[in-house]
Amino acid sequence: MFKRITSVVLFLAVSNAGATGLDISISDETAEVMFLTHTSTLGLTKRAANADTQERIEGADIAFGAFFNSNNDYLAQAEVMVKSRPVSAEGAVQFGLGVRASYGELDVEDSLANLSIGGEINFRPYFARKMTVGGELFYSPVILSFMDSEELLEYAVDVKLELVPSSILYFGYRKVTVDTPTISGLELEDNFHVGVRLTF
Repeated sequence: MFKRITSVVLFLAVSNAGATGLDISISDETAEVMFLTHTSTLGLTKRAANADTQERIEGADIAFGAFFNSNNDYLAQAEVMVKSRPVSAEGAVQFGLGVRASYGELDVEDSLANLSIGGEINFRPYFARKMTVGGELFYSPVILSFMDSEELLEYAVDVKLELVPSSILYFGYRKVTVDTPTISGLELEDNFHVGVRLTF
């Protein structure tokens, strides 16, 4: 199954020539690789009314990739996130709403397919312009859970540091649990992690 999921991810990466970034996070027991892009890459973002501004007015961030852990659980994921303009002129707070689709196989011989709804919030202190503190939450109820999955819950908190332009180092904690007909609250991840996000 790992080879199949990897093949799908590589196919998406190659077919999406406009990919604008790469996000890799690891812990002692898990790893996740995500390719990043934006709808403007696909020609779906409206331009600002003021042609002189370079600010992105409309559009969505897109990510797709794979997650796996030491228990031989594998997930292929795709996400679409629409983000607000910063709440303040200093860009202190930003919100995002989105959906995340997951498909994978578990070591307990169950398969899952989920459509999760959630969002994120990021806060940049005025005294530390290179640091961002944020969190995200995604939930897939029974009605949006398929195959052997009955519910999926994901949440994470991170501290991000912009060490150099177009490069972010982050560390934090993430938990992913899934309910199946035989197991309630099966943990796919419950770890502190470190990651890097590169934009091109």
